[in-house]
Amino acid sequence: MARRRQIYVDGTDAISGDFLGDGELPPFVVFDADAQCNIAGPFLTRDEAETHRLEILAGVEPRLDERALSEWIERIDKKH
Repeated sequence: MARRRQIYVDGTDAISGDFLGDGELPPFVVFDADAQCNIAGPFLTRDEAETHRLEILAGVEPRLDERALSEWIERIDKKH
């Protein structure tokens, strides 16, 4: 039996701006623990990211907008 993909929803932390599993601020991403990279996002809400995580597990191709995510991270970095 194949092992289920280890993918999780991460949000950003208010203090550090880093992605954490319990991060409560956007952007939210779907993180692939095996590949150690973000595979989908950014999402405005944790619920949107969780919905897409479940879609990925059901076979839908991950949606990652690297440019939008990069721009969002740059804005966060400027605040910290």
